[in-house]
Amino acid sequence: MDEVRESILDQGRQEMGCLQKGLVVLETVASVSPLLGLLGTVLGMIKVFQEISEVGVGQGNLLAGGIAEAILTTAAGLFIAIPSLVFYNYFSSKAEGLILEIEKFSNILLKKLRGFQGEALQTEKAD
Repeated sequence: MDEVRESILDQGRQEMGCLQKGLVVLETVASVSPLLGLLGTVLGMIKVFQEISEVGVGQGNLLAGGIAEAILTTAAGLFIAIPSLVFYNYFSSKAEGLILEIEKFSNILLKKLRGFQGEALQTEKAD
C-alpha cells in the first residue's frame, strides 16, 4: 500500500512539473518587460539631455525625438507586461486547480484501495 501511495505521489509531482513548466517563462516576460521599457525611457531621456546640451532648449523638434523614444519604450514594455501578467495569472490559477484535482482524486483512489485491502484481509481471516 505504501508503494502505491509513493507511486501516486511521484506521478503527481511529475504532472505538477509539466503543468508549471511554461509558467516560469511567462512570469519572467511579465516581470522583465516593464524594466526594459524603463531602460528605454532612461535612454530616451539621456538622448534628450544630450540634445539640450548641444543645441539648447529652443529646438523643440530635436527634443521631441528623444521624448517620443522614451514614451514609446515605456508603452511597449507595458503593452507586453500587462497581457503577460494576465495570462500568467490565468494559467497559474488553472494549473493550481488541476493540481488540487489530482490530489483530490489521488486521495479518493487511496481510500478505495485501503477499503479493498481491508475487505481482502477480512476475507482471508474468515477463510
